[in-house]
Amino acid sequence: MILERAVQSGPAAAPAGQPSPGITAKRLTDARVTQMLHGTWQFSDSIGNLYTTFHTNGTFSTVREVKELRLFQQVFVQTPVSSGLWTVSNGKVSFVVLTSIHWERVNKTADFANRSINRHRPDFR
Repeated sequence: MILERAVQSGPAAAPAGQPSPGITAKRLTDARVTQMLHGTWQFSDSIGNLYTTFHTNGTFSTVREVKELRLFQQVFVQTPVSSGLWTVSNGKVSFVVLTSIHWERVNKTADFANRSINRHRPDFR
């Protein structure tokens, strides 16, 4: 899953898979990855957009945005999906889901290995 920053500001990022000019890859600490993840990130798929917000207090929330036709107009409808706690440890981002519209996800933990991250695109596997 590759997330993109929902609202980008500052200089444009280098194209995916290519380092920015003059910058070499380096191993980041868990504290630095945690700091870089704060904010809202977007994942687009065939359903629509999933927005995940990593709050500085260690909580997260996700919202699904889909396009619907209402009164002959296309509108974007946002539905809360889940929320819970998140941490970064040994390069993995862990989510503990406390609430969700998907009952089978409640009280479950999901771990994602952080393969790379920059200001605009973390890459989880």
